[in-house]
Amino acid sequence: MNRKTKILVVDDEPEMLSLTSWILDSAGYEVFEASTAAECLESVHEHRPDLVLLDVVLPDLSGLEVCRRIKGDPDLGRTFVVLMSGSLVSPSQQALGLDMGGDGYIARPVASAELLARVQSLVRIKRVEDALQNAYSQLEKRVEERTAELAEANEQLQSEIEERKRTEQKLRRSESQLRFLSSQLIRTQEEERKRIALEVHDSIGSTLTAIKFSLEHIVSEAKDAPAVCEALKTPISFTQIAIEESRKIMNDLRPAVLDDLGISATVGWFCRQFQSIHPAIRIERRVEANEEEIPEPLKIVVFRIMQEAFHNISKHSRADLVRVSLTVKGGALRLTIEDNGVGFNVKALRRKEGQIRRLGLTSMKERTELSGGSFTLKSRTGGGTTVEAFWPKV
Repeated sequence: MNRKTKILVVDDEPEMLSLTSWILDSAGYEVFEASTAAECLESVHEHRPDLVLLDVVLPDLSGLEVCRRIKGDPDLGRTFVVLMSGSLVSPSQQALGLDMGGDGYIARPVASAELLARVQSLVRIKRVEDALQNAYSQLEKRVEERTAELAEANEQLQSEIEERKRTEQKLRRSESQLRFLSSQLIRTQEEERKRIALEVHDSIGSTLTAIKFSLEHIVSEAKDAPAVCEALKTPISFTQIAIEESRKIMNDLRPAVLDDLGISATVGWFCRQFQSIHPAIRIERRVEANEEEIPEPLKIVVFRIMQEAFHNISKHSRADLVRVSLTVKGGALRLTIEDNGVGFNVKALRRKEGQIRRLGLTSMKERTELSGGSFTLKSRTGGGTTVEAFWPKV
């Protein structure tokens, strides 16, 4: 059973304190009261409320200073504080309150319905932030577990990744801050993929190549021992398979061509790789963009969207023609991927959240929007599918 939301009401006017507490208590909140700054600070430490409704004018200390102290305390910094006043209500005074760390400012008199609506809105935001913090903590735990596994193969990689995990990111409040955190998580994921790809290339890839070279050298030196040569054929073959698999893993994590030659060359390379695996699917591509016109952070976004779209095409579309277009015109970047496959009912699919995630549509949409663009999906049964990502200004 979920616990009640705790709210601390701080007001030196007994009638106002009682009325506000009664309104909140009637709405199902667990309410605590304080009439001075000292009582407020003591109650915050004792009860750890989710929200503090704090009168700006108190007999022993300014409510603004109380807010600053709460926000400055590492143990209390995530407590929501809403300042309230019936006299200090000018825009500049409200701005000062927010500058001191307040999460909101309510000017009195305020109707009970409005008060409850404001409180409910702040409580929802608080719950979202708490949920995000928990999710972020779980993500940190999973990354640490993965880091420990990788450490068994490469001690240096473990050290670097663990160092990254020790760097904590501070969460911000509000919708824009939530979007910022999502963007940071994606960026971190890409950086980790790049780091792991480099380690696979420099460590595992190089080691496998050296092993294969050594085996082949033994074969060349043992021409007079056919039994030895025959016995080494299978290890050499398996080593080559391992080299190809490590190269595939590397390219899936982060294709080297993207960092070495840029997105235009990467589009061409990716299309050729795809066609070599799926020769029955013809690809028409059009790239009309200078490399310097596309910001570096956006290039990996374009590649990931393209990678996900082509994966869906190979698995589900039954298409025999794919058109890829990457253009920059008037400072706007547009990526379009169109196939002539079986298509699907978009509205019906959106009712199946799990299916949407399996198709990677959520990932493509989030990557596009977090990088400042818009994502469009068009499809109909028997009519093919078009995926478009558009960035108005790059």
